[in-house]
Parts: sequence; structure tokens; C-alpha cells
Amino acid sequence: MTSRRVRLPLMMLCLPLVGGAVLGCTPQIGSPVGVWDATGDDEGTLVFREDGTFEATGVSFDLISDVDTSKGFTARGTWRLVDEGAEVKFSFLEAWRGDFPVQPTSYSKPFTSGTLHFFDPEETMGIEFRLE
Repeated sequence: MTSRRVRLPLMMLCLPLVGGAVLGCTPQIGSPVGVWDATGDDEGTLVFREDGTFEATGVSFDLISDVDTSKGFTARGTWRLVDEGAEVKFSFLEAWRGDFPVQPTSYSKPFTSGTLHFFDPEETMGIEFRLE
């Protein structure tokens, strides 16, 4: 008896679960380059450039001090991939909340799902960006 190899379409490898979730089929992105817009009622844009720089403009949450701001948070800096490409490391060079400077810092965030989340330590307030 000969065996026959059956090829399934890639789509069939994703197994539907209860509630419409799909196992193993979460889209993953390999680079943060592009425009990330704030979601919901939040405001602001993050732009990651191919040259390794980023800029945050008009953001309604201070990405360094982890607080909401009505004055608008603006920053610029550099980025690079860390943790085997699973996270983007921000190195802020300059940052402002309105006209007030904010002390620059560095930290990493996961991004491969196409969303970036920033929260205060208690996770009671924050902001989410999505890659457009």
C-alpha cells in the first residue's frame, strides 16, 4: 500500500476555537516602521522610520511619566529591535508635555501584534496605538 501526502491549505491549519478565536493565527509583524495611531478616545501618533528614529506627536498620554495629559506629549528618539525582534526599544532623546520638558529615558515594549500599549504602573490609565 502506498502512502499519499495530503497538503492542506495554510488557512486550514488555523483551528477555530469557541467564541471565534483562532489558535496559532495571530498576525505578527516583524518591523514597527510606519504610522501608529492612538485608538478610541485617545489622541496622538507614533511614527517609526526605517533610519531607526521615531517621533511621537500630539499624544494624550505622557509615554515617559505614565500620566494622562491634556497638554499633548511630544517626543523624538531612536528605536531598535530587542528580545529577538519581539520588542522595540525606545531611546527618548527629547520629550515635552506641552511646553514642559520631560526627562528622557529608555524602555522596551512588545509590538509584533500590531498594537503598542502604554500604562501607568497600576494599569488604571493608558493608551493604545495601532499600526495603520
